[in-house]
Amino acid sequence: MFYTFIAQLKHSIVNLNASPSLTHRFIKTLDAKKKLLRSYTQNIVGFEEQVGLPGSSCQDARNGAKGNGKIKMKDVRNIQLHGDIHRVRCMTCSAEYPCTQEHLSYFSKGIPPSCSECLTRSDARAARSARPIKVGQLRPAIVLYGEPHPLGDEIGTIQTMDV
Repeated sequence: MFYTFIAQLKHSIVNLNASPSLTHRFIKTLDAKKKLLRSYTQNIVGFEEQVGLPGSSCQDARNGAKGNGKIKMKDVRNIQLHGDIHRVRCMTCSAEYPCTQEHLSYFSKGIPPSCSECLTRSDARAARSARPIKVGQLRPAIVLYGEPHPLGDEIGTIQTMDV
């Protein structure tokens, strides 16, 4: 049920040509004028990134950061407190990928796709006669109420710096 709902939501965002509002553009203007420390949002659609505020789910904010899944604090202009519907994350190894039409096809059927990172590692282990590892399943990279945020420690550090 969860997966089919998310697939429908993602299709709705695309089909309705949802786009950033004047408020999103205003927040970007504040940032451009150096009047914004950082924005925090519960939205999962990524409008802030569309107007030029790199978010905590943005691949550029993660590239070059130390540690797997870490974010470069100075490059993040928008903290996505509930994640990003345009990405998928493995529930086992936490690898993240852009959400593709193939992922949505699985989600529409109520089936979580397998993680290609886990599959590759499991196959490599099996090739050298080692015990294969568990292959994780992908889910939308959103954070529901009551779930821990995969970047919770980093977001906490950024929030502390901002205060």
